Amino acid sequence: MKIELTPQEQALLKAREIAFAPGQDYTEEEALTMLDAVRDSEVYYSQGEDAETQRLYSQYAALGDKLFALIPEA
Repeated sequence: MKIELTPQEQALLKAREIAFAPGQDYTEEEALTMLDAVRDSEVYYSQGEDAETQRLYSQYAALGDKLFALIPEA
């Protein structure tokens, strides 16, 4: 499957060293691995109380939701 991400979403992945290659055809397993890493980042930022950390939490949550919607259900 192809995963289309905005430059901002790609920057979020890069900031947490989550591998992503635009245009790559991802297997379901690779997409699930990426989703797990994004959800881990979401949980990490959910612990913070300052505005910047909460903003990052929201961005990773939205990215996780987007990835989840792209992965076909078994």
